[in-house]
Amino acid sequence: MDSSSTCECVQHIRPNISALEIFKTERSGVEISVNSILADLNENGFGPSISVEGWSQLWKDGQTATTSSIPSLEEARRAFCRYPNVEQIDLKQAFCKFRGCGITASNVCVSSGLDEVIDLLVRSLCRPGRDRIAICPPVYHMYQTSALINDITTVAIPLQAQHRFQLQLSKLQETLSSDSAIRLCFICSPGNPTGYTIPVEDITAILENTTWRGILVVDEAYIDFAPEKSSCLYLLKRHPRLVVLQTLSKAFGLAGIRVAFGVACSHLCQILNNVRKPYAVSGPSIACAAAALTPASLLTLKSQLLSLRSERSRLAQELEHTRGVAAIRSGIDANFVLFEVYDPRSPSGGPCNTVAHWLCESLKESYSIFVRYKGDEPGCKGCIRVTVSNEADNQRVLREIRRLLNQLHGSRRSE
Repeated sequence: MDSSSTCECVQHIRPNISALEIFKTERSGVEISVNSILADLNENGFGPSISVEGWSQLWKDGQTATTSSIPSLEEARRAFCRYPNVEQIDLKQAFCKFRGCGITASNVCVSSGLDEVIDLLVRSLCRPGRDRIAICPPVYHMYQTSALINDITTVAIPLQAQHRFQLQLSKLQETLSSDSAIRLCFICSPGNPTGYTIPVEDITAILENTTWRGILVVDEAYIDFAPEKSSCLYLLKRHPRLVVLQTLSKAFGLAGIRVAFGVACSHLCQILNNVRKPYAVSGPSIACAAAALTPASLLTLKSQLLSLRSERSRLAQELEHTRGVAAIRSGIDANFVLFEVYDPRSPSGGPCNTVAHWLCESLKESYSIFVRYKGDEPGCKGCIRVTVSNEADNQRVLREIRRLLNQLHGSRRSE
């Protein structure tokens, strides 16, 4: 294809789409080996929480019953040649039983990862070129990306970086009240990359703001790592303008199956289900999700969470006492640690993006360890986010971070 025909195609692309850039991570364009440590995307390093009993249930769906945990070829053929159940009632009911809070299947939209339900909300509730969404950075990037794809403007009210990354509640309330074009407000709790939970009282205050009639979306992707009673799900009974997002990608260790849940009033859920693609979540993914919500699998989840919380505390403490680390910036309500590094040549010893970027690249290139650079996000100068994993992986990450920072500080001292 010659360049002129390519240019003719480009001329037809919507301006807001032309402004998009492809999503990349530290893994992009890099070969991953069995020895690599993937501490960049907040997956569960302990693996899937599905128990042995749960695996054995994967194929007992009424059509492909088996007495073995490993399906026969014929069972697999029957399962994979059929479209998945569109309504996913059994999965929704299992999720509702697990979460409680009075929610029913009519309150749940099953989606292909949280990215899909975020996009469904923006497409369903915001008018292109007219409406806006509100976000509180630093925060998950897909809220703004989805808005851009749908030609929606984003209004940012940053978190208070020096106050445990909490909401500027008064400023947020004022912004929402003064701008009727803001149809959606996204809040991440626990926050990514902050690791702090937003108090339920603050969420309630926004919902009770009678001068703003938009929809409040609380992203609880990391809620299972937070203390009990941190979730906003129980508020749904009293506040129909609330949407809560949850996923199996983080605590459940099932990022690969792409299953998440949008929980809202039944009317809004019906709209989301009307808009979504009918077979967006595959049959194998539905089966894995259901297996993860069996009683035996939930016991496995509980055990993994205990181990992960212990490792999270240890990793944060060890990093805090590592030469070259200025501070631990994150809270303890997620499965990662956000830490700040500094430049030894700087008299003030302030945070340094150059050192943070160098450390991320050096870990990847020299030791095949992948962590997430966060220095360009609001309030996160000089910051790196590292996912908490099992003890062996965490120890290796610590060892190589210390090795590199000791080399840096030793060489800078002699300059």
